[in-house]
Amino acid sequence: MSDSENSDSDTAKEQYSDDEEVEEEVKELYIDEDEFWDASETDDEIDEPSSDINNKDSASTKPKVLHPTRSAQYAILCNLCSRSSVTSYCIPCRVSLCSNCVDKHTCSLSKPHKVVPYQEKHAATKYPECKEHAKNYCQFYCEDCDISLCHTCFSSAKHRRHKISDDLKKGKREKVKKDLKELKENIFPLYQNIALDLQREKTAVEKHYKRLDAAVSKHGDNLLKKMKAVVEKGKSCIMEGKSKHISTLEKQEISIAKKMSKLDRHILKLKQLLDTSDEFIASEYESKNSKFNRMPSRKIIPLLKFVPNRIDENNLHQNFGFLTFSAVTQDKDGFIMTKPSAHKPEIINTITTGKKGGTSSIEWCSNSEVWTIWGKVMKLRNLNGELLKQIETKSGYNVGKITTTKKGYLVYSDPDSKTINRMKKKTIKEVITLHGWTPCGVCSTSLDGLLVTMISNDKKQSKVIRYTDSFGESLTAQFDNKGVPLYSKSSKKFVSENKNLDICVADRGSLAVVVVNQTGSLRFRYTGSPSTIKTSLKPDGIATDSHSQILTADSHNKRIHILDLDGHFLRYIAVDKSDCPFSLCVDTKNTLFVAGKKSGKIKMITYT
Repeated sequence: MSDSENSDSDTAKEQYSDDEEVEEEVKELYIDEDEFWDASETDDEIDEPSSDINNKDSASTKPKVLHPTRSAQYAILCNLCSRSSVTSYCIPCRVSLCSNCVDKHTCSLSKPHKVVPYQEKHAATKYPECKEHAKNYCQFYCEDCDISLCHTCFSSAKHRRHKISDDLKKGKREKVKKDLKELKENIFPLYQNIALDLQREKTAVEKHYKRLDAAVSKHGDNLLKKMKAVVEKGKSCIMEGKSKHISTLEKQEISIAKKMSKLDRHILKLKQLLDTSDEFIASEYESKNSKFNRMPSRKIIPLLKFVPNRIDENNLHQNFGFLTFSAVTQDKDGFIMTKPSAHKPEIINTITTGKKGGTSSIEWCSNSEVWTIWGKVMKLRNLNGELLKQIETKSGYNVGKITTTKKGYLVYSDPDSKTINRMKKKTIKEVITLHGWTPCGVCSTSLDGLLVTMISNDKKQSKVIRYTDSFGESLTAQFDNKGVPLYSKSSKKFVSENKNLDICVADRGSLAVVVVNQTGSLRFRYTGSPSTIKTSLKPDGIATDSHSQILTADSHNKRIHILDLDGHFLRYIAVDKSDCPFSLCVDTKNTLFVAGKKSGKIKMITYT
């Protein structure tokens, strides 16, 4: 045997000495074997130029050998020897095999094998049949449409420019991974938040009804106490009347007793006269019967009587007080939503900031403190207007808008430095830096993330981005389903998140309140109530309350509009005509804070 033959023999032995090692290398090299276009499978696929082009890069990674019977076509070679045409396919290993290498491959016991004829590999792997093209198997996955595609669908104009995966299973797996990530990072936390809210609400409800029961009992005790006082007063009047009556009778009794004593003495005297001589009687006796016939007068005192009033239960309930329930409706998911009864707005406090001309943004920090801004300075005040804390921006530029997170950290937008900043433990840190965009409005979310409105540096575009609590982008709202911009190019925008996670934007440039849902789809635009507003709505500040109501400041018409969850006008709050409502915020007790545009004063208003 020649040296060259010996060399070839040694090479072959070395190549097949370790099947497992070869298989692993092959799997690594040709892990995407299913992505290749097998020109020998069907005659229909020969006429699919787009499929051939699409798989150009994948095919170029394998040796190309003309098919022995179809010399105009390239054959798929064995993944192990790379010499012979494939005849079989191992499903678990995803390896194409020639007839000589089948036994070599299956002798490895490292994993179970299932070898089928190569023409049946797609059916064996259970690729779905195409619904539009009979007998075609779907091997591709369109990520934009989220559907499976066959070769014919793949080359159609319908999916042109779409993001398509060459491996259906891989594409589906990526979709599953993406859905799983969204469920774990975005959707499930929302459910957790709702569950926690329900637990907190349940605890609050139990405390509320306990207080309510105590209030009714206390009021009942007070009523019983007053009723007992009324009864005691009646009894006292009875005793007083009895005493007076008895006293009068006793006086009359004494008077009669005196008269009767005189009468007894006179009767005795007359008896004595009868025992004397007749002459004495004739000369000395004078009759006094006429005097005794005058009976002493008696003072008749009427008896007291008790006339009870009829006890009317209705009047009793009305006088005692009554229980009332807020009207409730159900949302589309069957959850009960409370609609607060209309309450006449009342100004309960006015906070003086000492700055005329208005503050550009306000945000409550707690039920007893509120943040205000003026230029580059942010000030924390109590409800008496006393200054508690004062800080300046890190950049030295003016503040855009402010908000506070659930953890109590102050967050502000800095339009000039293109940043969003957070103050934590007296340290200001840039948490978001924008490129090509300028931040405008900012608000915290229920998951302790942020909503930021922004405009492009060339002032031609506008959008809202939702950030997670780690400041990663989770949603961008910029266009509606027709590709029309949702927002105007104006930088004058306020933003707030509603209880149902709607994103509510007061867009001064479009003279509307624009609301999109948590996926960024447009829900509605509110441009004012024609029946109540004579001039156009010019929204400035915006806020939402615990009843999912939307409140927006209309500085032009000097009033505050109140909308329900679906954008229906409910009513408005008229404010001082000498001032203009500008910035708004609502605390946990549904107290509305309104910053005046001219006076710089902050009015606290109850409205529910």
